[in-house]
Amino acid sequence: MLDNLTAELPESSRLAFASAGANRKRWLAALTLDARLARIVAKASETVLAQMRLAWWRDQLGVPVDDRPTGDLLLDLIGQEWRGDEAPLKQLVDGWEIALCEPPLTQDAVLEFALGRAAMFGPLTDFAGRELADVMQTGRFWALVDLASGTSQASERELLLDAARREQIGRVSLSRSMRPLTVLAGLARRSLRRGGAPLIGDRLSPLAALRLGMLGR
Repeated sequence: MLDNLTAELPESSRLAFASAGANRKRWLAALTLDARLARIVAKASETVLAQMRLAWWRDQLGVPVDDRPTGDLLLDLIGQEWRGDEAPLKQLVDGWEIALCEPPLTQDAVLEFALGRAAMFGPLTDFAGRELADVMQTGRFWALVDLASGTSQASERELLLDAARREQIGRVSLSRSMRPLTVLAGLARRSLRRGGAPLIGDRLSPLAALRLGMLGR
């Protein structure tokens, strides 16, 4: 089951997931949901149809686990690993729905997207206080750069990258439990330096991800 879901991840998320520790299944559920929602938005030919698909996920995450349909590997895994913590995943759905807005996105929409997408990282950290604040800011930074790297509109890309620069913080040392986010943020920093290039966009990207996963820097 886990291999099937891992295969759904984009390469950057797959490399990040490789560094997950004790909460591997929880990480996999969150990253795979993010990947599925991203594909819904990226492949949307009809906005209404895409909104309906996003609404299905929002609805399922809003009902008790025992009342959900079974058979979808991802939904089943979320029920096992995120029971009682689904609210941030619903925020993730809301964030991706904002990305369906007619381009170019507004500054307010960009910020709402980043907040919604980063929400999934909150329940993944074992710490509160400063660590949680750093996790959320780092998550917003990655979310913005990652979206920028996939957009073909120059004005929208620059808007996203400008927002990412405002979120960017120094190389904070997140806890070991957040190593996948450390990997994603490191790849996002490399992308930002290259003007929003793909997170895995050159032959050194996988090596950078491996180093970040092993050393956290």
